[in-house]
Amino acid sequence: MNRNKFDAILEKIIKVHGVKIDRQNFLNKELSKYFSEDVVKKAIHNNPAIAGIGVSEINKIADKVIAYEIRQSTLISTIIGIPGGIAVAGTIAIDITQYLGHIIRITQKLAYLYGWKDMFDNNEELSKDTIEHMTLFMGVMFGVDLADNAVVKLAQSAALNIEKKILQRALTRSAVYPIIKKAASILGMRISQQSFFAGVGKTIPYIGGVVSGIVTYITMKPLAFNLQEALSELPLADISFYKN
Repeated sequence: MNRNKFDAILEKIIKVHGVKIDRQNFLNKELSKYFSEDVVKKAIHNNPAIAGIGVSEINKIADKVIAYEIRQSTLISTIIGIPGGIAVAGTIAIDITQYLGHIIRITQKLAYLYGWKDMFDNNEELSKDTIEHMTLFMGVMFGVDLADNAVVKLAQSAALNIEKKILQRALTRSAVYPIIKKAASILGMRISQQSFFAGVGKTIPYIGGVVSGIVTYITMKPLAFNLQEALSELPLADISFYKN
């Protein structure tokens, strides 16, 4: 899968209702359960680390967020997979869409918890910058080393409050650009492989629904934790970085 095709798929899924996460509402909802109003406001205006919320505390919230998204995706996958047989073609397409939709929801939620700014512009339009960030985050989830390196570079720039326009130029013109292109290609192949194995279980009526749900659970969980681990180690999530 080339980058243009992958970008088109990603863009289509992000536009599905419920996939895009509102950063302010999400952080307010999750953080207000444990922290004062002043701390939550500061976390939303800047990020949780600047507000004094440590990685260990964010990890606990992230674990619950991940568990919620996986439960939702697993349930949907199980229900969709029940028909099996001749209905399998249509259900596979729907299941792949909902699976990737939840993956994208997880990337946004984890990014916001671990200090990244809003991925969308004020007019909520889907920019090229958003697509590229999503690609890198998903690349980290799927174990693409090139994506790991690129995210570290971007996090260092973001933590130092480099102007967004400068950051965008660095993202498209520096060595990060070919990394994104390569990561999209590798990521496309890995998603296709996982989609194939998830679809195989659907060929058996009723039992296929259970198999599909299990496959969704066991594949999504490690992907989410891959990204969580990577983001938790970046300076954006480190209180001491800002103190220094």
